[in-house]
Amino acid sequence: MQKTIHRILAMSVLLVPLGLGACASQSDMDQLRSEVSKAQAEAAAAKAEAAAAKAEAAAANARADEATKKASRMYNRSLRK
Repeated sequence: MQKTIHRILAMSVLLVPLGLGACASQSDMDQLRSEVSKAQAEAAAAKAEAAAAKAEAAAANARADEATKKASRMYNRSLRK
């Protein structure tokens, strides 16, 4: 029992400084917040760009459908002549 307590105490003496040293400093946290903020802004811009591209694709689809209908009408007219 005493050996176990001794081992746990020895491990904690070794691990506590490592744990404290691994903690991020305030400047690291500020830098991380800044990077996260930039990433969120870029994501918002990409989302807006994707929405614009989707709208443009829908408009192109509508034009293509209209052109297909027109070509079909012209073809049908040529068959009747």
